[in-house]
Amino acid sequence: MSHDPTSAERAIDEALGGAVVLKEHSPEYIRWKLMAPPGSELKFEVFLYLDDGEPQLIAGTNDSRDALLWAAFFEQADYRSTAERDQAFFKTLRNVLTHRTRIRWRQGRWSWSAECEYEAGDEWRKISGYSATGSAKPRGVTNLPLKGTLEALPVLRPSPNT
Repeated sequence: MSHDPTSAERAIDEALGGAVVLKEHSPEYIRWKLMAPPGSELKFEVFLYLDDGEPQLIAGTNDSRDALLWAAFFEQADYRSTAERDQAFFKTLRNVLTHRTRIRWRQGRWSWSAECEYEAGDEWRKISGYSATGSAKPRGVTNLPLKGTLEALPVLRPSPNT
């Protein structure tokens, strides 16, 4: 995936396979809403920002609250190269799409944390997480008084080489 929006869009389309419920274009980004299998408490979305080519993966509740709980930002400044960033993004996307996934959410009076993990065999492996005190949440993250773990079922079957 490069900064070229057309080739980046094609690469994401290919990686998502049949998992897309809705794809929309805006002047700022391309957004893919992914299907949530029956029984999933979470749903995922992918964003590709057109100004800098940076992808983002977000998760929210799969109910009427439609609350954003977790986001993974793949900002170029965090990687030595675009290729390294893209590799990290597609690995994360593949794990979310092909494994049972959970977000452990804790919110107290003065702090909160969100951690995303995927199930690999008989263990849970961390994808990413963050915590903060006060109101220092990423833009759009829910203010709902949530605690506990929400899970998502795999959207796609893993390929033999996954």
